[in-house]
Amino acid sequence: MLIASVLVLAAGLAIAFAARHRMRAAMAESTRIRMLFARYLSPSVVDELLARKDARALEGRAITATILYARIWNFTLQQEQLAPEQTLQYLNEFYTLAGEAIQRHRGTIDRFLPDGIVAIFGAPLEDPHQEEHAVRAAIDIVRYVSAMSARWSEQRRRPLKVGCAVNTGKVIAGDTGFQERRAYTAVGAEVTFTERLQEVTENINALVLVSTSTFEPVSELFAAVPTSDLPLRGLKRLGRAYVIRGLARHAGANELLLPRPHSFRSTIVHEGPAAPPTPVPDSEPAPDTPSAATSGLPAALTRGSPPAEARGFSRVDSAAAEIPELPAPITYEDDEGPPISLPPG
Repeated sequence: MLIASVLVLAAGLAIAFAARHRMRAAMAESTRIRMLFARYLSPSVVDELLARKDARALEGRAITATILYARIWNFTLQQEQLAPEQTLQYLNEFYTLAGEAIQRHRGTIDRFLPDGIVAIFGAPLEDPHQEEHAVRAAIDIVRYVSAMSARWSEQRRRPLKVGCAVNTGKVIAGDTGFQERRAYTAVGAEVTFTERLQEVTENINALVLVSTSTFEPVSELFAAVPTSDLPLRGLKRLGRAYVIRGLARHAGANELLLPRPHSFRSTIVHEGPAAPPTPVPDSEPAPDTPSAATSGLPAALTRGSPPAEARGFSRVDSAAAEIPELPAPITYEDDEGPPISLPPG
């Protein structure tokens, strides 16, 4: 009788230990998924993902997804005139605006770009309305950035303009990377196509440009103008797309308010070690010869220098633009740009 009781007790302990082990493993997996996706998804979508308890949620899968590329127009040229801290401030503000728009429409933030952001709709959770959500997110990004213009102008900072491209197609989406650094992303020809489509938005003055595969399922929800075939950099495939001019009358617009100033994340920048001072020659420079202190060059390189107007390491040393801007090609019926309304207040 005693032996039987001991065996029953041992079996119970074994079952309890196994159940506790499974519970710990499940909690660890939930924590891993939450830590991975909390940075890219809205909390409600993360909760839904965890509630499914799908162990394959992070695995690479071939799916039909909608990709959104949003980039700040001409930001590379603009940041040449900015201090790194000013560039970082702009980017943090843009990431906040774009991230808010993407997550409010069930999108997944794929990655941050030096001048933009990439998002996926329809992964890791299926979304039967992914095309609509992606286009609405693109419109909201434009509305957010446009509404920020007043605040930037008050701060005596140059406003930004952004161009978005949206495309739907077959991709591989899943957890990728290497042991020490992993991320959830989408890869495939359709991702590259979306990126190339975004590159032409500035040339044709299109704030939101969507491919035919994205537009056709939601054509009744948005007012749009078709483009001609667009040549895309590095691709034989031509871009067939629509310029979104806004929501259709019966589509319904959601209220959109700018985040408060304290909602924007700030990055703490620590000052590095001070650079050693530039040595100044003891002798006075000749009247017509610039000194090392004023030219920023060692004294040995300034002796016998030509006059200031003739100096320069290359042609791009001139303040004037060397490459003229190309005229914008007429690729759709109107060239005024989509009249996307601004949010209230």
